[in-house]
Amino acid sequence: MSAREELKSKRKEIIEKHENALDKEAGLAILALALTIGFFGSSAVLMPEQGTPTGMFSGDLDIRSPVVESLQSRNEVVHNTGFSFVLDSEVRNPNVVDVELENVVYQIKSNGETIKSGVKDGETVIEAPDTEWVALEYGIDFAGVPNSQELLRKFEEGDRKVSVDGTYRFNVAGEIVELPFEEEVNLE
Repeated sequence: MSAREELKSKRKEIIEKHENALDKEAGLAILALALTIGFFGSSAVLMPEQGTPTGMFSGDLDIRSPVVESLQSRNEVVHNTGFSFVLDSEVRNPNVVDVELENVVYQIKSNGETIKSGVKDGETVIEAPDTEWVALEYGIDFAGVPNSQELLRKFEEGDRKVSVDGTYRFNVAGEIVELPFEEEVNLE
């Protein structure tokens, strides 16, 4: 092979190497472009109507209050030293995130007078979107009730109605949502 042909062969080899490298880089560039278009296309589909280009990734959540669908008492027990009952609540979580019942601040009343108040830990998580029953037990010791003699007299006469009113305190995505409630309980 002559020097001229050898030079042409080398030149051709170098050109082929560069073309192969360019083809590979062009393929990677096209792949990167396709991935970018796919990502932003997906974001546009997820973006809320009034949203921003970052859509759901902006951190803005439409937080809605949990809903207490029903309240009912059960296991009402009256004994010589006091009474107790369980208050069941059916709680619906309409959010896209779990809701935690932090606590319940409550008052138990008889004829409009508070006979006990307190705070019950919630420690219940309602998954999204789901409905769950929450059961909390309440108890009264007559010895700790102001005017306990009057309350005992009413109980002996058959007037065994008390009411529970209070506030559920839910943690929804770091935001505290308070929901008031009231329920009348007929003790057996």
